[in-house]
Amino acid sequence: MREQVVEVSELPAPAPGDSALLLLADDDHLAISYRIRERDVGEAAKVGADADSPLADGPRVIVAFTGVLLHRCGYPNDEAIEGHQLGGRGLECYSAMEVLHSAWPRELERQNRIHPHAQEGEFGHLRHFVITFHDSTFECLAAGFAARPSCEAGQAQVAEMATVLSDLGGA
Repeated sequence: MREQVVEVSELPAPAPGDSALLLLADDDHLAISYRIRERDVGEAAKVGADADSPLADGPRVIVAFTGVLLHRCGYPNDEAIEGHQLGGRGLECYSAMEVLHSAWPRELERQNRIHPHAQEGEFGHLRHFVITFHDSTFECLAAGFAARPSCEAGQAQVAEMATVLSDLGGA
């Protein structure tokens, strides 16, 4: 089947122009944090958003991915997103998407055939997520995710992300 990129409604889209992606990972878990569009802010994230709040530069979300096999982050940026291999299949700038019928798990299975215990379809349960930012594109293969608003910034944001990973059994 042909790859199809669709919006993930439970995953907030990045704020246009945002380049403030934070990433924290261990072998099985991954947490990312980024600024989100004002329209995607829930009431919990609005609490305390005064001029001195970390939210003064925009609301943030922490997305914790579980069962992570692989992730990558970097090129392309928003100006070259059409050059991405998913560019003609629905990938958009400043969006949180999932790739249905992704070729990425199948590519990894082909690479893994040399392993003595490799099994066909062993990565088929993984979901391919793509989040596009101003300066980069984030992708990962994971079993699932949970997203929650965050009122932290800077070092406090990293500490909150570490707590999220720890709660998942990671870092």
